[in-house]
Amino acid sequence: MIYTDDGTLVEMVRNGHREAFDEIDRRYRGKIRRFLIRETVSRDHAEDLTQQTLFRAFRDIRNMPATEELGAWLYRIAWRFLEKETNSSGFEAISSIDCIHSPETDPAEVLERRDENTDLWILAGKILTPDEYTAVWLKYVDDRKIDQIARTMSRSRISVRVLLFRARRKLLQSYKK
Repeated sequence: MIYTDDGTLVEMVRNGHREAFDEIDRRYRGKIRRFLIRETVSRDHAEDLTQQTLFRAFRDIRNMPATEELGAWLYRIAWRFLEKETNSSGFEAISSIDCIHSPETDPAEVLERRDENTDLWILAGKILTPDEYTAVWLKYVDDRKIDQIARTMSRSRISVRVLLFRARRKLLQSYKK
């Protein structure tokens, strides 16, 4: 069963259609797991948190605000589980993507110099705060909008913009060294 609209899936789950939640699980499990892998120390721990996130979503979907976007709501649940964890700031399981966009740096230039420097995601894990890292990850890897990141992290839009600005500045300064 494939539906193009998350809102339709949510309504179907609220009306008791279990297979609609299976589709939500199929769409979001991998994204949530990738996010959690980068925030936890082990893949097994990330898988456990992913399962807890989806279980909580299934249990609480009737309480999801009508104005909320499903993906942002799921990430916020995952984020809350991370906040409860004592090891949520570990970045040992970080893997790389091509680049982090910066207003001062052309992405093509970053890609050209990538092999000359430490992997940017490992660097990010070392120099960014957990909140900065999460905001950057949600923005550039999961392609989330500022509003979605703000809801996920329970922060204001301005706070997210500041986190992203500071993170890009730290990464750029460290990358130029």
